[in-house]
Amino acid sequence: SILSNPFVVNLRARYSDEMNALLNYATSTLGLTRISVFYSEDAFGLEGLTSAHSALGAINLPPLSNGSCSGGCADSDVQNGLASVASSSRGVLPQAVVVWVSSAEMAVRMIAAAKARWTSSSTMVFLCPSTVGDGFLRLLSSAVVDVSNVFVSQVVPPVTYTSHPLVARYLSALQIYSPGATPSMLSFESYVSARLAIQVLQGTGLSGIRDRNAFLRTLYRSSSFVLDTLTAGPFLQGSCNLGLRQVWITQCLSTGLKNIPEATFSFGSSCPSVAKMSLRQPVVIAHLVP
Repeated sequence: SILSNPFVVNLRARYSDEMNALLNYATSTLGLTRISVFYSEDAFGLEGLTSAHSALGAINLPPLSNGSCSGGCADSDVQNGLASVASSSRGVLPQAVVVWVSSAEMAVRMIAAAKARWTSSSTMVFLCPSTVGDGFLRLLSSAVVDVSNVFVSQVVPPVTYTSHPLVARYLSALQIYSPGATPSMLSFESYVSARLAIQVLQGTGLSGIRDRNAFLRTLYRSSSFVLDTLTAGPFLQGSCNLGLRQVWITQCLSTGLKNIPEATFSFGSSCPSVAKMSLRQPVVIAHLVP
C-alpha cells in the first residue's frame, strides 16, 4: 500500500477518512439514520462500500440498503442500482445516499436519476467524496435544478474558504505567478504539497535535494509542520507518514461550494502503519490524485 511505504510522504486524508467525515456530518449534525450506499463495481467503489459499512458499524447503525452500477455506470445500470436501493430496503427510501463512484459524470448521472425517480423525497441528501473533482458542480448544475442537498468532502480547505490563511496565501500566489488562472482544489492540493516539501528542504539546508535520507531524517525529526495555520503531521518514523488529519465538508450551491466550518472532521490519532525504511527508493511527496 502506498500509505505504508516509508518513502512516500502522503499529504491528504485517506478515502476512509473522507467516508467517516461525511457520515459523521450526516448522522451527528443532520441527524439522519436511514443511509444507503451507491457504489461503482470497481476497486474504488468497493473500497467505499467497505468503508461505509465499517463507519456505520462503529456507531451501531447498519446501512439501510446498497445499490451499484457496473462499467461506466450507464443510465440503465444506474436505474438498476437505484431499484436495488429501494427493493433491499423494502420500499423505504433513504434519507441520505453515499455516492461512491469513480467519476464526476457517474455521480451526476446517479444523483439526477435518483431525484427524477424519487420526486416525493426532495430532501434526500447525497454524500460524495473529493474525487468528483473541480468540474463536478458545473456538471451537476446542468443536470438538476436544486443542488443544495449534495455535500462533498474535501482533503484541503475549500478554495472558496477565503478567510482561511492558507487559502488566502494560495490565491495571492496564484494571482502573482499565474494571473487569470482559475483556483481549483487540485492545484491547491499541489500548492500545499509544495509548501510542505519546501519546509522540509529548508530544514536540511537544501541537502535534501540530493540526499533522500537527509530529507526523511528532517521530516521525521521535525515531525510537524505548520503551513500558515494548518498543521501537517505529526510524521512518526516507522508508524505514520500521513500529513493532514482533517477533512472539510462543502455544500453544493448554485453560486459555488460553501464550506461548513462546524462539519470539519479531525482524526489526530488515526494513522496507517509504515514499514521500516530498508529499500533504496526515491522519496515521493503525494496527494494521491485519482
